[in-house]
Amino acid sequence: GEKWGCLIITMLVILVLGFFIVFVEISFIVVPMLYPIAEIMGIDLKWFAILIAMNLQPSFLTPPFGFSLFYL
Repeated sequence: GEKWGCLIITMLVILVLGFFIVFVEISFIVVPMLYPIAEIMGIDLKWFAILIAMNLQPSFLTPPFGFSLFYL
């Protein structure tokens, strides 16, 4: 899949992790592991960061932490 396959798999992993762990752990543990891979694959890092931020939204909405649920 090269660049697009790597991007799709990466975003699916982050999306699924967002259902079970908090965004802080994803940001500090998973993203630093994916950054060099994205850089080697030639993915634009600004868009990569935007896609990661969009895929972190389920971690704000789903239990057990669901910070946005407290505001609702």
